[in-house]
Amino acid sequence: MAEYIERSAVLQNKTTMTEYDEGGWGAPVSVVRVEDIEAIPAADVAPVVRCKDCKWIDEDGDCAHEEMLDQSGYPKSVKKDFFCGHGEKRAFDGDYVKYGKRRRADNG
Repeated sequence: MAEYIERSAVLQNKTTMTEYDEGGWGAPVSVVRVEDIEAIPAADVAPVVRCKDCKWIDEDGDCAHEEMLDQSGYPKSVKKDFFCGHGEKRAFDGDYVKYGKRRRADNG
């Protein structure tokens, strides 16, 4: 998994220097030393699965995970870009859930 660092931690370590061109004109440039970046601890992040890619979403855009069912026991409608702590990536395209039971979309 890739490592991520917090932007604010990098910006705290920036230094402003003046860079001169061939004509002697100077411009301020912000720099951060590689050693300073390497010293910043990795951020605590985890990948998310968007509802559009989740195995619990059905073809109508409803989430069939037991934690997302409404009071009647039916799946709640969710937005495609929404995500939650229960998301699991769908095994392949066309694989949907219907009221908690997995099925292929092309099997009706």
